[in-house]
Amino acid sequence: MAQQAAPPVGYSGLKVPKGLLAAAKGHYPQIDAGTWTTEATLTLTAVDAGVTLLRAGRATALGAGQRFTLGRLDVLTSERPAKLRHDELGDMSLGAGAVVTAWDVGPRLAGPGRERVQAKVAAAQGGDPKALEQLRSILPAAHLEIRRALADKPQAPGSPGLRTLLELFDQ
Repeated sequence: MAQQAAPPVGYSGLKVPKGLLAAAKGHYPQIDAGTWTTEATLTLTAVDAGVTLLRAGRATALGAGQRFTLGRLDVLTSERPAKLRHDELGDMSLGAGAVVTAWDVGPRLAGPGRERVQAKVAAAQGGDPKALEQLRSILPAAHLEIRRALADKPQAPGSPGLRTLLELFDQ
């Protein structure tokens, strides 16, 4: 059996749109973010130092062990490889020079965390209201998996609830 080359640690294949960081620094300080800072957020811990949180145009260096809430308008950067941790979903990796938002954290989760998200989405799509409520608290990490599941099974019993959750994230 031939071995395949693996991507480098922390590589997600996702690319943040060019100019997003500059736009965030220039425009966010004057914006009232409304529910964008309180709904569909993800509470994380910076495992390693070297991660910077950009919120409302202000950069805050996060220390190792520091807890923070990642909102949908926030941007994280890392000068060197670093890890973040979610209490339930586990670790996610940031590569050197990473620029990350709430929109692309899910694929950065380690395998067990991605599997937990997939299991919750499958249960919610099957009609489990408890799983649907649990997804609400991890929406930034789950929204891409929810979109995939809805594309695969748009008429499943729990699909309407998943679409409603996505409205919280997208609006």
